[in-house]
Amino acid sequence: LKTGSTAKAKYCLSATANKDGIDLIAVVMAAPDYKIRFQDAMKLLNYGFAVSSLYTDENKDALTARTVKGGVADEAAIIYREAFRYLDIGGHDVSQIKKEILLPVEVEAPVRKGDIAGRAVYTLDGKEIGSVDILFDEDVEKATYRDYVKKVFRIFF
Repeated sequence: LKTGSTAKAKYCLSATANKDGIDLIAVVMAAPDYKIRFQDAMKLLNYGFAVSSLYTDENKDALTARTVKGGVADEAAIIYREAFRYLDIGGHDVSQIKKEILLPVEVEAPVRKGDIAGRAVYTLDGKEIGSVDILFDEDVEKATYRDYVKKVFRIFF
């Protein structure tokens, strides 16, 4: 990324690298000569990649709509807020990460798009390592007497 040298600072380098979706930065200061700064930067980056593992869940799986009690609609669609990413630097096997969806069976109307419906919780070796909010993807207004009459009318006619 950037090299530099002065009599007092000696040979310096900031280097970047990307591997398997992981971006690392190495900074070497006061190296005794220009060749060693590059070797030290490579050692730092190689070490960083050796101890790092990235887990990504894009959260593309479909979520079942939630039942809305007392609403104009009987259900509300839900979506994940975002993807989940976890960088492990402890040597754990990230393939052992487990995801648990925590959602209520039903919710009370009204429901607003963007409100939190629940969350997806990620654990590794029994410890929570992070979570992603699950949001309502549509509005459901509270049903009025008129809405109930319409529902009954549709059932019989």
